[in-house]
Amino acid sequence: MPTLTPGGYVDVSAPSTPAVVDVTAPGRFVDVHTAPRVTVGGPAGGTRYLHTQTAPAAQWTVTHNLGTFPQVVTIGDSEPGRPVIADVFYVDANTLTITWPSPESGKAYLS
Repeated sequence: MPTLTPGGYVDVSAPSTPAVVDVTAPGRFVDVHTAPRVTVGGPAGGTRYLHTQTAPAAQWTVTHNLGTFPQVVTIGDSEPGRPVIADVFYVDANTLTITWPSPESGKAYLS
């Protein structure tokens, strides 16, 4: 069984059939994304998008026009250089929202 380290992540790859993953993290928030596996940088040819949020906001709206539901890595200015867990909601294949517990500025890397 993989181990989750503080500030770390666990990549659990499953076959194409449905899988069940049990996550236990007492006293911690757990962010679970379910989507087709995506290689950072996207498919051959590189389909990705960088969103920069300069004004702090509790919710970011990202219009990426990638035509897919991309993997999202968020880096808030309050923790420079460190990925930060935020809630990601896919509005459609071209738009998503990122919600933070408090207003945040920073970057979202989509691939």
